[in-house]
Amino acid sequence: QSLPAPRNLNTYVNMAPGVDGLSAHGGSTMDNAVLLDGVNLIDAATGVQAAGVNFGLDIMEEISLQASGLTAEYGSVRGAVINVVTKSGGNKFSGSSSFYFNQEKLKADNTQGTPLAGAKSGNKLEYEPIITLGGPIIKDKLWFFLNGSFNNSERFVAGYPGNCAPGSEKPVKTFVPYPFLKLSFQPGANDKFTLSYNHSNQLSDDGGASKFSTESVTQKREAPGHVLNLQYTKFFSNNFIANLKYGMVLYQLLLNGKGSEAQVYEANTGISSGNSWRNHDLYTRNRFQFNADATMFIDNLAGTHELKFGGEVQ
Repeated sequence: QSLPAPRNLNTYVNMAPGVDGLSAHGGSTMDNAVLLDGVNLIDAATGVQAAGVNFGLDIMEEISLQASGLTAEYGSVRGAVINVVTKSGGNKFSGSSSFYFNQEKLKADNTQGTPLAGAKSGNKLEYEPIITLGGPIIKDKLWFFLNGSFNNSERFVAGYPGNCAPGSEKPVKTFVPYPFLKLSFQPGANDKFTLSYNHSNQLSDDGGASKFSTESVTQKREAPGHVLNLQYTKFFSNNFIANLKYGMVLYQLLLNGKGSEAQVYEANTGISSGNSWRNHDLYTRNRFQFNADATMFIDNLAGTHELKFGGEVQ
């Protein structure tokens, strides 16, 4: 919370030793796994985190990052395993509220001496209000944690729309809501159930904006994402614990053009006008996973040992 850094997960991952630009120890960015309480958020088609699956940083209790020397349960990963552990409610009500704000007067442009001299870039306006609340529904049995937040931004893309005069750029507006709810239920000392749901969406009327595109050639974009996590933990004894997990990530990317005319490309300027060639595109990326594992701690067998075994289907 106190780090002077952009509020996104990638910023914190890149702070880890051996990680640069999300490349862990020289591996590809498509070799990583990004998990939310163990649920895989990687887009199976592209190999990177699904663009529409976002979550508020205030749901994070901690970030676990493992790179190189991974255990067998991460056999499909060649880079880093990034697991975000989310907050849970307790027997006392607690909450927080915060507000983050950024505006063009709080930054400087450094385009002098470049082909983009005089052009605007970066945030025109960005704000993110956040409210969290957690506590008991039934004391010692059932708890909840709730996060309500969204990010609203207006950002300049230097030179957009194409052919505009430097300094007269149109800001690209993006609205991203990401509510989160988690329920924890412990009917007895030996059983625990956890259910969590995260929703996010990316809404923009200027998808694909660049200095080579006019306003009409961009798309209206929607990227709704849903992450559902259901986990059951059984404590057979202090030395033997088993878990069952079902995770589901539903993600869509919808791209809609703004007109029906043909797209025109000007070879001498590289600028496209007319309608987007992606007129009515729908991409569906759904991932389902089931995990079962058990861990046994052995204290007195030629030393102490931890044995873990299990399986995963995606």
